[in-house]
Amino acid sequence: MPSKGGFALQDRDIELIKRVYELRLAYIDHLARLTGRSYEKVRGRLAKLTAHGYLVHVTSRPQKLIYALGTDGPPVLVEQGHASHEILNRRLREQELKPIFLNHSMMVVEAHTRLLMATQKGPVQLDQWQEGPALYDTATTAAPGGLRTLHVRPDAHFVLKDTRLPEGRNRLHFFLEADRSTESHARIQTKIEAYRRWFDQGGQTRKFNIRLFQVLVATMTLERAKQLAEAIHGTLPPAVRPYYLFTSLEKLSLDLLLPKPAVSPRPLQSASRPA
Repeated sequence: MPSKGGFALQDRDIELIKRVYELRLAYIDHLARLTGRSYEKVRGRLAKLTAHGYLVHVTSRPQKLIYALGTDGPPVLVEQGHASHEILNRRLREQELKPIFLNHSMMVVEAHTRLLMATQKGPVQLDQWQEGPALYDTATTAAPGGLRTLHVRPDAHFVLKDTRLPEGRNRLHFFLEADRSTESHARIQTKIEAYRRWFDQGGQTRKFNIRLFQVLVATMTLERAKQLAEAIHGTLPPAVRPYYLFTSLEKLSLDLLLPKPAVSPRPLQSASRPA
């Protein structure tokens, strides 16, 4: 294993670096849960990896420490086959995030972690996870005097794949909206309207080459999720409501996301087209 200044990387250290890269940002408990190691053991190795430049803190005490890739992390990932050479030229911007964006980002990380945990075993896999401006798009809607632009800016796009089903019928696409209860119901309603108009105008096919998708709104509390669901589902046609899911991070599970069992397994994308 690569060594630096008398410190030799272990296989489990590389696993930690890989997980931080996968999540982009991580608390110690995220890494402990994903690697199946104790909190104390992970904390000890993270301290060494940070001291030798493989990882960095993007927060400092007394705040809860958030870890990101350091300058010496990407070469290890490339050498071990966990990342392409493109990462070597990427500017590491995580340390530039302001606290308000960090809080929101860590909600996304928690959702990502829970889905990774839920798909570690069994036939359903987290086949894809993507974040960033590459996801952004626009739609239009009628407004006085002409058309109004609506922005579609999901926090993440992820795909669940059921390995028991044939290719072409075994994937579900989701767009994640992480809600910290800082936005009004009207603002969330506007986001849902943007997704609906985007669908009507074929945005998901043009940009992602997919036919169907669902929107998952993950909140801090179950009560908030229930309030949003009640307010927004009431404005949607019944046939469309199942495509807009509301849950707290604590309750996020595959049971919520996957089609309900039938007499025989049905294709993940067999649902009727939203209105």
